[in-house]
Amino acid sequence: MFICLPDLVERSINNDAQNLSLRAERSNPDFIVASEIASAVRLPRNDSKRGILFMDHYTSYILYLLPLFCLLLTPNNINAQPNKTKILLIGIDAADWEMVRPMAANGELPNLAGLIKSGTSAKIHSYNGISPAYWTSVATGVMPKKHGIWNFTVKDPGTGEDIPYTSNMRRTKAFWNILSEQKINVGVVGWYITWPVEQVNGFMVSSYYARQGLETSKGQQPSTRGTFYPTAPQMVYPENLNDALGQISLKAQENCKGKIREIFPPAVLQNPYYLRITKEDRYRSGIGIRAVKWALMADEIYKEIGVDLYRKFKPQVFAVYLGGLDTVGHVFTHFRKKIHNEMLGIFGNPHKNYYKYIDEAIGEIIREADKDTVIIVLSDHGLMRRFHTNNGIFIISGPNIKKNFRSSEPVNLTDIFPTMLYLLNMPQAKDLDGAVYQEAFLESYLKGHKRSYIQSYGPRAISVPDPIRSRFDDEIRQRLKALGYLN
Repeated sequence: MFICLPDLVERSINNDAQNLSLRAERSNPDFIVASEIASAVRLPRNDSKRGILFMDHYTSYILYLLPLFCLLLTPNNINAQPNKTKILLIGIDAADWEMVRPMAANGELPNLAGLIKSGTSAKIHSYNGISPAYWTSVATGVMPKKHGIWNFTVKDPGTGEDIPYTSNMRRTKAFWNILSEQKINVGVVGWYITWPVEQVNGFMVSSYYARQGLETSKGQQPSTRGTFYPTAPQMVYPENLNDALGQISLKAQENCKGKIREIFPPAVLQNPYYLRITKEDRYRSGIGIRAVKWALMADEIYKEIGVDLYRKFKPQVFAVYLGGLDTVGHVFTHFRKKIHNEMLGIFGNPHKNYYKYIDEAIGEIIREADKDTVIIVLSDHGLMRRFHTNNGIFIISGPNIKKNFRSSEPVNLTDIFPTMLYLLNMPQAKDLDGAVYQEAFLESYLKGHKRSYIQSYGPRAISVPDPIRSRFDDEIRQRLKALGYLN
């Protein structure tokens, strides 16, 4: 089938449950102009894979134009006057307070310990879901029933094949869209479900960027978090960053040769199958060591790119995502319950060691922020003994934030974006599911900064409901299976 933008608008308009505001917008002349412009644009399809789009350079140019149409659809009743508050948002997948608090207290996580002491900390409340949905809720302030990202993959209606979700499927605006519309400079690196990249007022590096070079020897595979394919479209915005980022990626790969030795002892790296445990655990551990290498490389690439771009461009709002801790937790924390002491003797506690690596990465990033920046570090969930927990971390530090305060009130994933809006002196949208996390702010600041409200920041009206195929779909599925996310 052909999918043209007006068809998508009509389909959206007919969905009574989700698009009442879009119906009202059809009377807006700007909306009509955008629809007429969009009617000339048709996205390609493959007849043998009905319903699934294939990314080529033609499609990539079209997707680059979509944000321009969306700007025409932005409600014109927003009277936001953002301030100059700077925000640094660091997402750490699967960080758990059960590990963070004792390690921080023992001096093993000095950067997280410093943020805890200088700010407010609390638990993250995770709903019943999974990481792609969680991180999209953080970025949008709404639950999956609104933003439309439910899992790692979605079924091809024609073949039944699992295809990874892609950014075009997100039904609502993310913070980088809304802030860009308000002329706020933003930077986003490695955030979940950000391929293809979107045009922003700043820069974006997609979640598919860091995939190559994780191991260049024969038989190794890339990581699930992304792929470094210089010829693949829509990896980086703006495109003229590609060459410089390629050099940074090579540097990160070199860094990992030393850093992996801080995660595992040399004997394990030389012979990962030499284990005095059952055959099943021996097999899983061999896979696990390779998975951690892949995850470390992805995190190191995103960290190095993030530090470089944050230093060069100084966006007012910067966000970076590091996902390796989730991989380590899934493949190694099961030993804690089964053969904990023997595992420590063989592997040197990779889970704990990876927390130390993450703390070092956080330190490198926050050193680029000035004293007037509000720093937020959070996880989407906790993870201990191979199972997700509701003990994820939230830390916020900076001007007007309570210091050394441990709040008993949990933070919802959907609260992050409303809290960012409040920090920026922007109105709260009534169609968001989250709320400002007031517990973190000084009372004097809350009294002097009353919240204002608008109905909405507008729909993400032009989006494509089907996933876009990429050349690395098979690799992503293999990795998800190895980590237990797919059968």
